[in-house]
Amino acid sequence: MKTPSAEHRREAIVAEAMRLDQFVASSFGISRAQAKMQIEAGCVRCNDNIVRKAAKVLKVGDAVRMQKSKQYEKNGGQTSYPKQIFLILYEDASCMVIDKPAGITVHSAASTKDEETLIESLRETQKLPNLMLVHRLDRGTTGCLLIAKTPEAAEEFQKQFKDHTVKKEYLAMVAGIPQEKEAAIEASIGRSLVDRTRMSLFRTGTSRSARTHYRVLQESKHASLLLCAIETGRTHQIRVHLRAIGHPILGDEKYGDVESRRISKEHGI
Repeated sequence: MKTPSAEHRREAIVAEAMRLDQFVASSFGISRAQAKMQIEAGCVRCNDNIVRKAAKVLKVGDAVRMQKSKQYEKNGGQTSYPKQIFLILYEDASCMVIDKPAGITVHSAASTKDEETLIESLRETQKLPNLMLVHRLDRGTTGCLLIAKTPEAAEEFQKQFKDHTVKKEYLAMVAGIPQEKEAAIEASIGRSLVDRTRMSLFRTGTSRSARTHYRVLQESKHASLLLCAIETGRTHQIRVHLRAIGHPILGDEKYGDVESRRISKEHGI
């Protein structure tokens, strides 16, 4: 008997506890962002109940079914995902500030060439074809994203970022508790020669200087909450720097270590 491929499978049984969006993506052959959209659109059932919470932690033995949406049928069997509607925190004639959720790709890259990006979706839903990114956030990061409405506004905002007249702060939940409660991490970052999808402090091509400030806000037995500010905007900077001092961000598969993955799994992060 022929086994159905991930793309055509419609039901799967959970063999290991994990988040719903992660399970849907791996089981049905779609991206994490697409899985989140399908879940929020009501196309995913767990034990015959519609579940719209992507972060729901599944138990071993749960039965997950993904239904074909009306868009799927209309497109002749080609999967179509509902447009992401983003919360606009601020808007005026020159810009808008978007609440970017985790799991959404901000800009196109070689690894995400088949996915619709945040900026593409936003241009279509807002009917504003000239929207431009001013800065970027990693796919797994949630936070405020500034979008320019005109090339002139984009140029002005990018100058402000370059001149450091704009202040950016990040919250990071990390494994363990840094010995120094407040410090600056200064270490050059470059593209890894071993894994081209990762950034690294060692064995890189061209490295660029990078500086990250952090301060411990809260701590528990196994984790702590940090407030981070960056003087430079290197790719994956905070993630790489925190991993370098032995405190990876929880839930970060790419830069996590054994301990951070254990904590993340234990708490469903």
